[in-house]
Amino acid sequence: MGVVAFSQRFRLARAIVLFFAVLSLGACATPRTPEEIARAEETNDPNEAMNRAVFAFNEGLDLVVLRPMAVWYRFLVPLPEARDTIRRVVDNAALPWTMANEIIQGEFGRARVTSTRFLINTTLGLGGMIDWATRWGYPHHTEDFGLTLARRFGVRDGPYFVMVGFGPAVTRDAWAMWVDVVGNPVGWLLPFDGVDRRSRHIEDVDEMRSGSIDFYAAVRSMVQQRRRAQVNRGEPPSDDIPRIAPDAALAPAVAAVAPAATRRHVAPARPRSAAPLRPPTAPWVTP
Repeated sequence: MGVVAFSQRFRLARAIVLFFAVLSLGACATPRTPEEIARAEETNDPNEAMNRAVFAFNEGLDLVVLRPMAVWYRFLVPLPEARDTIRRVVDNAALPWTMANEIIQGEFGRARVTSTRFLINTTLGLGGMIDWATRWGYPHHTEDFGLTLARRFGVRDGPYFVMVGFGPAVTRDAWAMWVDVVGNPVGWLLPFDGVDRRSRHIEDVDEMRSGSIDFYAAVRSMVQQRRRAQVNRGEPPSDDIPRIAPDAALAPAVAAVAPAATRRHVAPARPRSAAPLRPPTAPWVTP
């Protein structure tokens, strides 16, 4: 009963945060001078002053809450292989929502790959613990409703902004988040998902934060470039720069960034002459 009550309170708290995060869409600070207008057009960030304030607040959440939780998660689950196994199970459970978005987009070939991958890893892979599908030619990829709106219906990004507790996004993706919450409830059912994603980039974010002259601008550039690459299907692996979503209600903007040097790839299928395949221990590998 205690666990159920805690889960209900946790979901309610996240729902409240999401409500106020979306309300912040209307709190716009319009640039006044020609220089500010030109800068806003160049960066697609007309509300930069407000966004920087929210960004600073999110950084505080990260330093006080999320990063310590990520460090404790590493301590409690010390083996990287164990954390990778958990990651694969969570990602496997989210594949039906990816397939649904691909069907809406008319990408039936990709939907077939996703459904085959889900079937293989759910059965032979013991719920996704072992990623046989990638070895057999069915690689992992993700879709969300924001990408569906962009590709299928031509909805543009909209202004860049930073949501309280959720981090950076564009207007289109913020509204699409509501549909993702309903269609892909995995993150709500497994609240440690955001902590796991943050734990994979502790050193990377620390290094980027300390090495950037303007950390806010660096995050903004990386997030915008990544999302454009995803829309154009030039996307990096989803684990490279985790997307801020309701599955990580406390995740700040910094949790959405990791240098490209940290990308992890699953080795391609070996030729027939190679040694027999063994169950993979690396994560599936965004986004």
